[in-house]
Amino acid sequence: MDLSQLLLFANSFVLVEGVSDKRALEEIGFSQVQFLSGPLFSVVESFEKGCVVQLCFDNDAHGRELTKRFTREFSQRGVQVRFDVQNIIFSFGVTRIEDFLSFVRRRK
Repeated sequence: MDLSQLLLFANSFVLVEGVSDKRALEEIGFSQVQFLSGPLFSVVESFEKGCVVQLCFDNDAHGRELTKRFTREFSQRGVQVRFDVQNIIFSFGVTRIEDFLSFVRRRK
């Protein structure tokens, strides 16, 4: 896997856990990153039926639980959930999204 594959998704809408995650993805070129703010139902309701969202949460117990909950809620609302961005980041051995920027900088 290389970074160019990740950047194919730079214009996708990506939902991350926190501000540090958002900053990391924006710094490598992502333009539509939103971090969680507010209760689950209000985040889910901000997406229209039929839209596509990339979930990109950390690969820890909390992140995996968020992934399950948001996948279920978005699916019920008719929002398509994708994991391309998250899977590519994890393929580099990075488990916390905010750490990905440091990983990218070390590779240069």
